[in-house]
Amino acid sequence: MKWQISRTLLLMLFSLIGLSGTGVAQTYSSAPCSFTNCSDWVCQENPCTCYSFRVDVLYFEPQEGGLAYGTLNRGRFPISSFSTEEEKHRFCTKLQSPDFRWDVGFRLHFDAKPACTPVDLYVDWLHFCGEAEGRTTVSKNDPDYFVGTWSRNTFSQLFPLIQPQQVFDSLTKEQFASAELDFTLNLVDIGAGYSLCPTECFRLKPSIAVRLGSIDQKYKLFNKLDGQIEAAINQRYGFVQEIDFKNDFFGAGLALGLNLEYRLTPCFSIVGTFTGSAMKGQIDLRQKNVTESEQTIDGVREQKSEVNTQKDDIYVVRPTLDMGIALRWSKNLFRDGCPIAFQVGWEQHHYYGQNQIQPFAFTISKGQLGVDQANRGDLSMQGWTFSAKVNF
Repeated sequence: MKWQISRTLLLMLFSLIGLSGTGVAQTYSSAPCSFTNCSDWVCQENPCTCYSFRVDVLYFEPQEGGLAYGTLNRGRFPISSFSTEEEKHRFCTKLQSPDFRWDVGFRLHFDAKPACTPVDLYVDWLHFCGEAEGRTTVSKNDPDYFVGTWSRNTFSQLFPLIQPQQVFDSLTKEQFASAELDFTLNLVDIGAGYSLCPTECFRLKPSIAVRLGSIDQKYKLFNKLDGQIEAAINQRYGFVQEIDFKNDFFGAGLALGLNLEYRLTPCFSIVGTFTGSAMKGQIDLRQKNVTESEQTIDGVREQKSEVNTQKDDIYVVRPTLDMGIALRWSKNLFRDGCPIAFQVGWEQHHYYGQNQIQPFAFTISKGQLGVDQANRGDLSMQGWTFSAKVNF
């Protein structure tokens, strides 16, 4: 007994911990490929309700489209000096977006399986917080210069009598821009699954659940421009702009899942998960724009300050997609029971149309200052999962 416990603890220490499929009951028989009657190990000997608890550590890298906060223009020559649209396109195509970093989240899972049945009931809660940031500084002697996502539109509104191209093509200017994004994701699934065993080594489990979800996003942009028209050295224009966005979603819907497990050895198995859902809910949009401008003409300085706020509510149906694959190690901790499992895996999650923040993409065709983008962007996360589970 002591040697068996020591060996188990040694395997636990060196085993990788990872992803676990939603609501998959464990069968930890010592016989190879044993999924006897799709029953849990406890029910094979004792007709009672079985419970399990799982903790997942998530190490994900998020990504989201539609967050470009500016365009980096390459070269000293102004856009107007190029004769063809192809030359202009090569000159001004690099969009600047904030960079996401890898962050840690968690998932808690609890399920109960009535006595000697292939059905189990489960509750699953996923929590993850992500961050992204970007920063660009361009000085007057830099051969590249940066155009903030909102800079041209803001400049045109503040100084309607001045062509913004005169300032943006000037090499005697300084500009700074930054972007910061924070988001918090919470998903709760309450559902049931049914185990099927086509062979002794293979088990699949369809499931259905009610899903509640919230995704709260805060996006902050900062733009600063200070430019001088080369042909008129006594004229200088500039502004400082802070824009705060809120993009909060809350919804509910059905989630359909399928979990697969193939037993390789008595202890090791491969697990795959797939879940799709559609949540109907509301996106709460808030925007606050604070702009301070200044212009100096012939030594006369004029300053202005303006604050604008916008609010909007959008009712939508948002599809989601979750996929994962993992390697599982399972074993009875003691000779007479207490099964445990450890997993390491890779997951991908996709939330369609999540970003509804109002962006403007700079375009050089037809003299347009900015185009409101209809396709905002999807939120996705992918990365490693490390899990531990115990049955009791």
